[in-house]
Amino acid sequence: QDGSVPPAIPPKPYMAFSEFDYASDDHSALGSSSQTGHVEQLNTLLSMGFSRPQAIHALEMYDYDVNKASNYLIDKAFH
Repeated sequence: QDGSVPPAIPPKPYMAFSEFDYASDDHSALGSSSQTGHVEQLNTLLSMGFSRPQAIHALEMYDYDVNKASNYLIDKAFH
């Protein structure tokens, strides 16, 4: 033993992070890892009173544009 420092553990590769590494207040991140950046948009629509399936459907329809998705859901709610 020469007292040398053991090698540092390499950082996790980017793709190894799970959505739970970035989870918000609960583990409601969307299923696939490519959508983890959209939790905020989903939470915005959920906070407006829409259900999770409604919010996900609308966000997927409008490429995660929360303004278009909310307009769609509001419009649909009144018809």
